[in-house]
Amino acid sequence: MGQLPFTSDQISEILTLAGKVVTGQYTGNGKYGAANLCRIDCGFAPKFVLIKRAGYGANYYCITAINPQKTVTCNYSSSSTFTATLTWDETGISWYSTTATNQLNTNNTVYDYLILG
Repeated sequence: MGQLPFTSDQISEILTLAGKVVTGQYTGNGKYGAANLCRIDCGFAPKFVLIKRAGYGANYYCITAINPQKTVTCNYSSSSTFTATLTWDETGISWYSTTATNQLNTNNTVYDYLILG
């Protein structure tokens, strides 16, 4: 998956605390913005999330965050970034951004996710 934007100590702490793991995929519908949140319900309070456009190398088209981060700056190419706004709760995570591509919700595009809790 490429290099994550966390120190090895942070990753070790998350993996030590993680008692639950959920992986999966979703297909984007082209909607974006605060009125069109993306959401993954995992059934527990997430501590870490990684959402990535399927088929892309490194960390392009990827959101990685540790709870309670509210905003993250992410890469979608080697020289371009985007910001996503996150909301964590007891059963999952929601997010939005300024375009469908930035929100990881491009129509008919598949995304993979990993959630630790």
